[in-house]
This record gives sequence, structure tokens and C-alpha cells, in this order.
Amino acid sequence: MSRRRRIILIVAVILALIPVPMTCGHMFYGCATGPDMSGNYYTYYEVEPLGITLIETLIMTNLKIYYWSGKEAHFIGIP
Repeated sequence: MSRRRRIILIVAVILALIPVPMTCGHMFYGCATGPDMSGNYYTYYEVEPLGITLIETLIMTNLKIYYWSGKEAHFIGIP
């Protein structure tokens, strides 16, 4: 394998592993909760590799491969 191809392969692998935050685990999903008593609603998120995000977008489904996940609070005001 030539030096140029090795460099391209290494760069492609590194780019595929860059962490990307995805709300609800997938680009086309919705998952917000209703507001609680203090005016917050919550969304689930996953931080996943860019390569997995591209594959999920192509096959239109969520793969359970991610670096970490959690819930994020959003304040909308007191109901």
C-alpha cells in the first residue's frame, strides 16, 4: 500500500471516530418529555462516532453504538 493511501485511510478512520452528539439517539427521532412541575422538559441524547451517525442516516434506524448517553434538561418556564 502506498504512503498516500495509508494517510488517507488513517484520516478516514480518525474522522469516523469523532464524537457527535445526537438528540434522541438518531437524527429523525423525537423524544422530549412533557414539562415537569418546575417548567423543565428533558431530552435523551447519545454521543456517538461520526461513522455510526452516517450509517444510521443511510439505513434510517438507530444503532445502539455510542460513547455515552444521558438526559438534558431544557427550561421552558413555569407552567
